[in-house]
Amino acid sequence: MVAVCRKLIWNMLSDSHPQEAHLLDSRLDYWSFQQQDAIEGVAAFIEKRATDFKMKPSSDMPDFF
Repeated sequence: MVAVCRKLIWNMLSDSHPQEAHLLDSRLDYWSFQQQDAIEGVAAFIEKRATDFKMKPSSDMPDFF
């Protein structure tokens, strides 16, 4: 998620209106909360254990981004 946020910040610097960033951010939020790492993070928190994240920025970025 950090990689997505950084890319969003850099890509949106040149947009003409903040609404464009908001729309993409909303879409990214929806996408990210459905990913396996988000599910793993919540499960690890509830079970009070260390996380085992599998997703990688090099291969698991959203296709629309």
